[in-house]
Amino acid sequence: MAGDCILQKEAADFRDLCESDWQDNISSCALSTLKTKKYNKPHVLPLTEDMKKVTEYIADQRAATLFELKTAPSGSSWHALAKIALANIILFNRRRSGEASRMLVSDYQSAKGNREAPEDDILSALSPLEKQLVNNFTRVEVRGKRGRRVPVLLTDTMCEEVEQLLALRDQVGVNPANQYLFARPFFVSIDHIEGHRCLREAVQHSGAKNPQDITSTKLRQHLATVTQLLNLNDHELEQVCGFLGHNISVHREYYRLPQDTYQLAKVSRLLLAAERGKISRFQGKSLDEIHMDEALEFSDSEEEGNECEDEEQHEPIDSVTASATESPAPGRAVHGAHRESAANKKPQRARDYLSSDQIKAVRKHFARHIEHSLVPKKAECLKILEKESLLHGKSWTKIKCSVRNEIEKRKRAIRKLQRR
Repeated sequence: MAGDCILQKEAADFRDLCESDWQDNISSCALSTLKTKKYNKPHVLPLTEDMKKVTEYIADQRAATLFELKTAPSGSSWHALAKIALANIILFNRRRSGEASRMLVSDYQSAKGNREAPEDDILSALSPLEKQLVNNFTRVEVRGKRGRRVPVLLTDTMCEEVEQLLALRDQVGVNPANQYLFARPFFVSIDHIEGHRCLREAVQHSGAKNPQDITSTKLRQHLATVTQLLNLNDHELEQVCGFLGHNISVHREYYRLPQDTYQLAKVSRLLLAAERGKISRFQGKSLDEIHMDEALEFSDSEEEGNECEDEEQHEPIDSVTASATESPAPGRAVHGAHRESAANKKPQRARDYLSSDQIKAVRKHFARHIEHSLVPKKAECLKILEKESLLHGKSWTKIKCSVRNEIEKRKRAIRKLQRR
């Protein structure tokens, strides 16, 4: 008994010690370690090429499995179509796989039965394309994370697949007690098909280059990330978050993962402008309105002329050699030599520099070329010369050289920034 009392006291002391020091000495350190490991960790999103392959594969399989189910209904053919249809819904809606998997038959039937035309006031505010989309999609509400009501949009093709699945449920042996739309047709199961397995199987068979990057979570992160490029206002962003099934704070903190590229492309404009002391020039502008070439003005005004000159404008080599050869030694009389050199020197053509307004016009019309380091072709230069009045009288080679200079200047600025 005495030994038991000692053990009881030690256990109580250990419990008190854990309660008092666990958060500071254990939990805090573990959380800090987890966060540190996430620093500079690459965030990979699905490739557009892979997404296209998966979409094409699902479309092909959908047609094949639907035909097989219509011609020879069986549990295996019903199961194959159900898996493809579920993967298609997850891929299209960027929906959590579990939410789409747990869609009930009653959810779909209620959505189809309660589908009514929107009010005239709402339709009048929509564009013709939006009106067409309203008529071509079916909106099904399902239970999401933490009991949220989240929507799933179904195209007419998806509805056709679902209708076929519902029509043949009893014939292929689906348990009547199974309430799930994508039910397991075997072993009198009352469970649903697992959506993440359906998506993974479709991705692996599609021939995608990086199949591990196409998951329901990364699809949602991809949608949340690309919305940054659309410059959505708070109301529009709230609509996107409501569709994805989370609030704005979660959307901004956890789903917009690849901030590195966005910050390099957007915030770096602001930093470059601040470094040059030119913030005041961009007063009232958004980050997108700060032109990259304006922020990358590292050269002096004299250097913004034309570093690239046509061959015909280059100073002849003979005259340069002659002037170098005839340079007198220090301290000697040079008046006669200067007169002789001036008499023999060939006349030089005055350099035709572009003004600052003309350079801005070149940047404006060739912004895409400069951004992607593309030197314009003759036809492109001639087209801009006809279009831009500020550039009238300039040769197309002059415009081409100016664009090349801007490209090189931008590259130097980026290299300088990277060295920091």
